Amino acid sequence: MIQDKPFPRLYGYQAGSALAADNGAASFSERDLYPKLMQFLSGDLKLYCLRIDEKRSKNNRGAKGSQWLHPDIVAMQAMGRQWHADVRQCVKSGSGQNVALWSFEVKPVLNGANVRESFFQAVSNSG
Repeated sequence: MIQDKPFPRLYGYQAGSALAADNGAASFSERDLYPKLMQFLSGDLKLYCLRIDEKRSKNNRGAKGSQWLHPDIVAMQAMGRQWHADVRQCVKSGSGQNVALWSFEVKPVLNGANVRESFFQAVSNSG
């Protein structure tokens, strides 16, 4: 599932064996979703992905402070891949950007109880 507008975009993953029946709770962790998301991003969207491990970040903001420092996954999209050589040269000469940067915050469950915090965490981490 992909929600394109309004920004930020919302991507959803649902597999028959991945979701538990009790109360709609996910039977997988956030870490279980990282490889699945990276596979989708690199395969379907042709993005170059990198996982950022928040445990390696230096943090002086107290418990769980590093969860607000970085997005879970960042990606780069090479914009000029299908561009004609003349267009690529023009963009290069004009010091234009020919890449787009993406950031992703992964949540196994997004519901009314955590949607506000998750939204602000995603916005905070993408800056």
